[in-house]
Amino acid sequence: MGKNDEALDLCDFIIEENNGEYDLTEDPIEAFNKSDLSRGKEVIFYIPFF
Repeated sequence: MGKNDEALDLCDFIIEENNGEYDLTEDPIEAFNKSDLSRGKEVIFYIPFF
């Protein structure tokens, strides 16, 4: 707790260093409206549930 700058640095690293897989351009609700195995651009943590 209280390590906001470190957390922001880690989040920026994840977003910037993922080869465009998670570019955060999609509307967030679209990521949760998917009913197949496709991954949303707004999702960083992805686990398919059936």
